[in-house]
Amino acid sequence: MSKPKAPAAKFKQLSRWEIELGERIAAQRRYAGSSQSELAKKLGLTRDQLSSIEIGRVPLRFWTGWKLCHVLNLNPLWLLLGGDLPEQPFTDINLTPHLPQIGESDSFSEVCKRVLYVPIKDALRDAGVIVRPKAFAILRKEWIADQVTRAKQLRSDAAQFLEQAEEIELAIAVSKDFHAKHPKG
Repeated sequence: MSKPKAPAAKFKQLSRWEIELGERIAAQRRYAGSSQSELAKKLGLTRDQLSSIEIGRVPLRFWTGWKLCHVLNLNPLWLLLGGDLPEQPFTDINLTPHLPQIGESDSFSEVCKRVLYVPIKDALRDAGVIVRPKAFAILRKEWIADQVTRAKQLRSDAAQFLEQAEEIELAIAVSKDFHAKHPKG
């Protein structure tokens, strides 16, 4: 007589947020040219753990997601909500006021909804703007587009600053060379 087979492991059905988040992680990993093993190692996960997150079997934990945003240079709000703009840079978001509320096992989507998404939605509501789900999706994309435009402007400003710094360094070097060849005296 054969042994009865153990029942297959049952997984809790994840929310739409979590499933789409896993899909975005997989897409961004591929876009970055990284294998699951390579990215998992950078995140302190096993390949199987990352695979389970990407296919929506288990939720992404907040601190792992935050590290992922740094590693892949992603905007956490984009990772949470998606949109048409996959190349958004990571933006420093002040988590200090929220740290007491973030537990080790909290999911990335739940914390980001609490810290990033809900405050935007609440601010619109407080301003008297009635936002229906589809309208909010459009506003969300516009907000993300604004963030990308801002990031591009910051990159451009930084490039100009670096050019000016290089010109100043060159001028200083020329001045030092001149004074070395023509000492006062």
